[in-house]
Amino acid sequence: MSPGVFCISIDVELAWGIRHRAGPALLRLVLDHDRAITRRLLGLFEHFEIPVTWAVVGQLLVEERDTRLAPGPDALWHAPELIEEIRMARPGHEIASHSFTHADFTAIDEAAAALELDSAVRAHAARGLDVRTFVYPWNRIAHTGLLAGRGVRIYRGADAGLPRVAARAGRVVHRAVNLVDKMLPVPPSVVAPADNGSSLVELPGSMLLISRAGLRRAVRPALVAAKSRMGLRRAAATGRCFHLWFHPSNFYHQAEAQFAILTGILREAASLRDAYRLDVRTLGSFADRSRGARGA
Repeated sequence: MSPGVFCISIDVELAWGIRHRAGPALLRLVLDHDRAITRRLLGLFEHFEIPVTWAVVGQLLVEERDTRLAPGPDALWHAPELIEEIRMARPGHEIASHSFTHADFTAIDEAAAALELDSAVRAHAARGLDVRTFVYPWNRIAHTGLLAGRGVRIYRGADAGLPRVAARAGRVVHRAVNLVDKMLPVPPSVVAPADNGSSLVELPGSMLLISRAGLRRAVRPALVAAKSRMGLRRAAATGRCFHLWFHPSNFYHQAEAQFAILTGILREAASLRDAYRLDVRTLGSFADRSRGARGA
C-alpha cells in the first residue's frame, strides 16, 4: 500500500478575517500576536521539515490599501514583508489565495465573486505568485465554476465527516456540532482528492485545530492531541490524507498549549514520514491527479 499523506493549510488574514466585527480588543490581538505567531510557526515547520500551504488574503499584498475598507494602522491590513518571509522560508512552502478581501462567497453574486478572484490573481501576480490553489473564506464554498478560468486547479473543501453533514442544517447548528465533534474521542476523517468538474480538484479538510477562546477552552488539549495522532495514524494505515487546517489567530489564546499540541502533531508526522509510512505534501500538490485518486 502507498503511504498516507499529511497536509496542513493555514489561512493568513490579519484583520481582514474579522473586519465586519473588529472591535479594539480584537484588532489589538492582531497587532500584538499575528506576525509573531506566524514566524514561530515557520520555525516549527523548518525544524520538522514540514512544507505547508499558506492561503493569503490578496489585500495583504497590494501596494496601496483602501482606507475606507481597512481603517487604522497599516500593519492590520498590509503584510507583504511577512508573505515574503513565508515564501523564502524552508523547507519550501506553497502560497495560495484566500480571496482578495476575505469575502463570503455564499453571500455575493457571480459578478462580485469574479471581481474578488480577478483582484486576488492580480495581487498575487504582482508579487510573482500564481493562484493554483484556493481556500474559501470560512470554507463557505460557492461559484466554483469561476475558479478554473483564473488558473485555480484545486480548492480546500469543507471538513469531512460529522461537520460536513451538520453544515447542511445551517451555520448555528454547524458551529455547535463542530464543537461537540472536537470533544468526542473519535478519530477525524481522512480524505482523498476528488474531481469537481472544470478540471478542478477538491480536497476536504479533516480537522480544524480550534482556538482556545470562549467555550472552546472546554476541549482538553490532550484530547486534541490524541485526535490528531489518530488522524495521522489512520492516514498512514489507509493511504489517505489527514488534512489539518487553522489560522494564526487560533493561537492567540493559551498560545503555549496550542504550540505544544502542534509540536506533538509535527513530531508524530515526522516520525511516520521517516518510517516511510507518511508523505508530507502541500494542498496544491494534489492538483496533480496523476499521483492517484487516493491522494497517495
